[in-house]
Amino acid sequence: MKTKEILLHAAMEQFSEHGYNGAGLQAIAEHAGIRKSSIYHHFSSKEELFLGVVESVYEAYVENLRSLVSQGHGPREILEQTALYLKTSWNGQFFFRFIQFPPPEAEESVHRKFLQFEADCTTILQPVLQSFLERYGVSAAQLSDVLDAYYVLLDGWCVQALYYGETDKKQKQDASWNMFEAGIRGVGGRWN
Repeated sequence: MKTKEILLHAAMEQFSEHGYNGAGLQAIAEHAGIRKSSIYHHFSSKEELFLGVVESVYEAYVENLRSLVSQGHGPREILEQTALYLKTSWNGQFFFRFIQFPPPEAEESVHRKFLQFEADCTTILQPVLQSFLERYGVSAAQLSDVLDAYYVLLDGWCVQALYYGETDKKQKQDASWNMFEAGIRGVGGRWN
């Protein structure tokens, strides 16, 4: 692993554990096994390092999503695997903390990056959800609405993975998926 990758991983862990303000550059450097001054060979400031971590986390998330789709997983399996990925990885811990509560000095940059990230995810998910809709005779014109609902379902599953035990989580996921699928099936092309 290259120094920049080691630094980004160390920064992600420190930001995830201690927050933006609690993660000092000295602690990040020590965690990476480098001198603090070496950080400035790669990043001009703490904010730039933070945004580098945001970029790295988004890239890993998108790559994970691409992998799930290329393996032929359907929409429900993608929800399950994404919730698990976000629960069990440093990327997930960082993602949850800083998507919801970015530091004020990086808020605008994180928001812009999130919109690009969502667009990238949409590009990856569109064929999967389009195929799902076709099974129930739902028009491709409804894909945007279905994607919006799917993202809300994904967000909910990810949060549930953090707070519920396996039995409760599975019950809630089954119920929400069944309602989502029933809604799609019931529409069968009839959209208001």
